[in-house]
Amino acid sequence: MKHTEDQIKKTIAKVYKDLKLDHNEQYPIKLNFWKKEDPDNRFNIDYWSGWYDYSKGFPPNEMYENYIIMINDKDGKPLSILIFPEESKIEIDKNGNYAWEK
Repeated sequence: MKHTEDQIKKTIAKVYKDLKLDHNEQYPIKLNFWKKEDPDNRFNIDYWSGWYDYSKGFPPNEMYENYIIMINDKDGKPLSILIFPEESKIEIDKNGNYAWEK
C-alpha cells in the first residue's frame, strides 16, 4: 500500500463534497483495499474502495444513498464512483476539484 487509510479517507470525503453527493460526515468512512492479484479485482491494479458506513442505521427522517468511491493506490487519485447499478468516471477540473467526467 502506497497510501495510508487516513489519506484515502480524506480523498473520499473530498470526492463526496466536490460531487455534492448526499451524505453525513458524522458517519465513519469504511475502506477495502484490493490487491492487483485479487481474483475479483475489477481494475487489475492496487486500489481502494470506500464509502460512508451507514450500516448501523439512520435516525428518523434521515437516509442517504450509498456511493462507493474507487481510489488508485499508485497515485491516490479517484478512478470512479459506483452508484448502483452503474459506474461513473471521475476527473479533476481546472480548479483542482473532483468532477463528473465529461
